[in-house]
Amino acid sequence: MAIEALNTPAAPEPAAPLPPPPVPTDPIVPLDADGRVAADLPCDRCRYNLRTLRADALCPECAHPIAYSIAPLTLQYATPEYRACLRIGVRLLRFGFMTASLGAAMAPVVEAADSWLFSEPRTAADDSLAWLFVFFSRILTVGGVFIGLVFAFCGAWLFGAPYPRSFVAHREPRSRRLLRTCNGGAPFALLLALHGADIHLEASLCASVMLLLLCAGIFVSSLRYVSSFATREGNAVLQRAVRTFATASWLVPLGVALLGTADRSLMAFCALAAGILILIHLGWRLLGQLRSAVNPVAGRQ
Repeated sequence: MAIEALNTPAAPEPAAPLPPPPVPTDPIVPLDADGRVAADLPCDRCRYNLRTLRADALCPECAHPIAYSIAPLTLQYATPEYRACLRIGVRLLRFGFMTASLGAAMAPVVEAADSWLFSEPRTAADDSLAWLFVFFSRILTVGGVFIGLVFAFCGAWLFGAPYPRSFVAHREPRSRRLLRTCNGGAPFALLLALHGADIHLEASLCASVMLLLLCAGIFVSSLRYVSSFATREGNAVLQRAVRTFATASWLVPLGVALLGTADRSLMAFCALAAGILILIHLGWRLLGQLRSAVNPVAGRQ
């Protein structure tokens, strides 16, 4: 028995609890001169009232650091699950944006190729090849936009996840709720617009208009929420990227429309292609800044 007792491995010692994080410089509740919570505030984990407790202490009920409960709505004090949700959402947004952008950028090229292929009479074999090229190119164009929108919808839904502290949800911007509301209805409007023509033409037209309005709502609410996110995190570079892309999203279509009315041939095509490339570049740059703002924090434990 003594030999067995000696050979039995000792039980591992319990891991020491993590030290509390530093007390936030801008807590959501006032602190007194001694650093104690001076207002009623529930614990994030167990809802225990933390009033009169020191901000650098632990909750007496669940040992959760009080500094997390009094911290502002920043990624530094968010849960790992929330950070991972934002990271995945930004990745899906980047993939969806690039896929839809490539599909949209191919549209004027396909139209120009279509006009050139059928501008002159050709033989039956050449005509069949031309129709085959146009058919597959249009599939790639429409398919790229459709797949990009689907991934963008999923990414926007994840990026618009509520901050994981329900009792301070009223402090979140309204653009986040609008983003999720529009994003939740967009897939149904997209499916109805695609298959509504088989049921009723007016239903398909109404669904298409609804889809355009929902996409506009997602676009505007996404920019506003990213702007508020940048303000919350104190990221001036991301704020400038949002303002630049928002300004270009209005000015570039206006310039393309003016050039298109002046000349509908080569100048209009070049203006449309340049406008699409400018928006793609600025949007990709904005999403890159958003990824840089989320990834460093999302990787920390």
